[in-house]
Amino acid sequence: MSLNDEWDERATSVSDIRISSVVSMRPEDELKDDEIKKISEYYKNSRDELQKKVNSLLNFNFSAHMAGRMAKSASVKSENGKNSTKDFKLIDLETAIDLREITVGSKVYEFSNEWRRAKFIFRKSLEEFNYGLCAEKNGSRGLILSVQAVLLKNLLLSSYQDIDRKLIKNDELKNTRRMLKPTEVEKRDCLIRTLAEILWNAGEKKSAAVVFNCGINCFEIEPKLKYRTDGLTEKLYIYEFKILSQLEEFVRKNLGMFQRDDGCMIFLYSLILSRKINKLKEDLQGHRLIGEMEECKASLFNLVLTGTATPYFHNGSLVYDSANKALEKPLIGIKERSDIGILYWDSKEQDDSRTEVGSMLKTPKLPIWLVLLGKLHIAVVFNTNIELINNWRLEQNFSLQFYTGLRKQECQAMINISTRNATDLNVSPIEAIKAKYSKFRINEEEKEPEIFEAIKSKWPGCNISGQDGKELMSLL
Repeated sequence: MSLNDEWDERATSVSDIRISSVVSMRPEDELKDDEIKKISEYYKNSRDELQKKVNSLLNFNFSAHMAGRMAKSASVKSENGKNSTKDFKLIDLETAIDLREITVGSKVYEFSNEWRRAKFIFRKSLEEFNYGLCAEKNGSRGLILSVQAVLLKNLLLSSYQDIDRKLIKNDELKNTRRMLKPTEVEKRDCLIRTLAEILWNAGEKKSAAVVFNCGINCFEIEPKLKYRTDGLTEKLYIYEFKILSQLEEFVRKNLGMFQRDDGCMIFLYSLILSRKINKLKEDLQGHRLIGEMEECKASLFNLVLTGTATPYFHNGSLVYDSANKALEKPLIGIKERSDIGILYWDSKEQDDSRTEVGSMLKTPKLPIWLVLLGKLHIAVVFNTNIELINNWRLEQNFSLQFYTGLRKQECQAMINISTRNATDLNVSPIEAIKAKYSKFRINEEEKEPEIFEAIKSKWPGCNISGQDGKELMSLL
């Protein structure tokens, strides 16, 4: 009800007072004392009520009001159909400090503007890569392309599944439409499933958490604490989920917060809390998720792709170093075969001390790999035939599509690989490298592009054709 409506109602209730007569009174007209008293009380009460409304507007906490409305709108429906926010809580100082230290390493450091602007948005439908997420050339690209790899998995699998998401064995019944040309609705649904799946896997498929920027500080920040606010970490509501369907519903309802500024940060914090702080610290083994140059580290790639934040790519646990001396603590690596793989190559590493990528990542269940070339060069390579890895005949001649996420890649890039004449596919990568370079010292300009070296770490001795290696590197 508006203020004018309230006044009209009050005026009607004072039916015994003819207010209009005050304006049109003739000299001979006189008001009785009780009438004058009622008129005075009426205007006094109206003035007091108006003053209260003005004061409430002047003291109105808009941020708190909007935060309450946002929290209510972000609620999910329980099994009885009613909105439920029982698992909602405010972030506390201890959790905020943990989030900052696990990521940027200190409670006084904060993420750069590049990270704060990063979000999960698709390229335009008219572009060649309308299935692809956009990324900028900064540290956040590692997180975006990791999510892109899982997104590609879901897009490809959706073409091999029926309405209940079960694999179709009959080739004639498979979806024959163009797999990588999804509609806007399909892209949105796939992104929702992908974000929820990553969070759910981090919570060991038992629980997950999603943070929500409420716009106001959730705890008092005293100067003696030496906690430097960043405008996000201290303003989080935390929603926890025990049922995957409720998690997907929440992400669907609030997808917009992942697609605007701070979208990647919101997802990163949700990922950390889904894994649980204590469990994550155990995974990290003293490492961090974000490096000194704000690049994503091995632990973050593993967390997105496998659900565990180990900082190593090797299989199982290492108890001895390269000199066969027992380590103080075992180095815990990847324990299970991943759906999506990782190929790694750093030209700055020595041939006899290269980072080891075990078969759990090098030979994934699906032909999708995240390619890491040093700290900042990242791409995704994949094949649309999900049977490729499990059929050695298909693996003799095949192609990999190459995607970087950067806008400067305007055309599709294909890498053709032939293993038919390769004689050392069963040789370890380090042994293959030693055999290749031991006979003579190769000049720097004669070395193969890093992208090809990464591919040959998976398929030693293979022949690579198609896109020029230097052109591919220029797209990174």
